[in-house]
Amino acid sequence: MSPSESRPQPQLLLGALRVLFLGDVCGSRGGGGGAGTRRVLPALDGIRREAQIVFGDMHAKATAEKQAMGWFLDGRVSGVFGSHTHVQTADEAILDGGTAYINDSGMCGSFDSVLGMNKDQSLRRMIEMVPVRLRPAADDVRINGVWVDVEPASGRALAIGRPAQSVAFVRNQAPAG
Repeated sequence: MSPSESRPQPQLLLGALRVLFLGDVCGSRGGGGGAGTRRVLPALDGIRREAQIVFGDMHAKATAEKQAMGWFLDGRVSGVFGSHTHVQTADEAILDGGTAYINDSGMCGSFDSVLGMNKDQSLRRMIEMVPVRLRPAADDVRINGVWVDVEPASGRALAIGRPAQSVAFVRNQAPAG
């Protein structure tokens, strides 16, 4: 028996998939909900045949649009997590159909900043209307996120939480010499 035959072959015991939904409540892309949103359902049915655990990332500006997608997908996916605003919300819940939901999962980066960017540069750009190259801020770095406990066989969420952890950040320094 060759070495490759004696090793156990990896098996996919539990599949999970993330699906991105883009909001368009302001009509900036000329689309918006309606028929376009309903067209997602056959694709989701196909995805659920391959992976029981499916998470939807609802990337949108409007809170109402993210909430509506949460209710629309309730029972069809394991979780719907809003993104875009970079501010973690405190509205995590398990919806009626077993879908975990939070309006915004937050950001990973400096909280002593303007959305992760240097405050002084951001203020100059916004107040003085001067084109300034923004650089990432490095103080008060935190990691936001969402965790979900999912029942593997059904894909239903059992619990949801929103960790927020401060982390030590080491600045890159030019080598000496």
